[in-house]
Amino acid sequence: MARTRVWHGHVAEGRRDDHEAFVRWLATDQAQVQYAKFLLSAYSLAQTGDDLTVTLTAEEPPAIIRFLRNPRMWPEFWEYDAAGERDETPPAQSVRVSWRKP
Repeated sequence: MARTRVWHGHVAEGRRDDHEAFVRWLATDQAQVQYAKFLLSAYSLAQTGDDLTVTLTAEEPPAIIRFLRNPRMWPEFWEYDAAGERDETPPAQSVRVSWRKP
């Protein structure tokens, strides 16, 4: 049974350019390999201003934990605020990256 976790954070002050470069990378084939490598079945990043919502889905919780502990996938310029509810759905226009396992 797939489990979904939602994490809220924000872009660190003065790091918008780093963030934008990272978001462009998240949409690449190279990033998609990482999602699969960490055994995710879905990933999305929504953004409103500097506020971020990352939604992760995996069959087993350790996959999500390993993914979040990887600094390449949760960079230092993203500051964690809180965990969210799995039923939260960010507005479609705020989604910047969306990936599902084929």
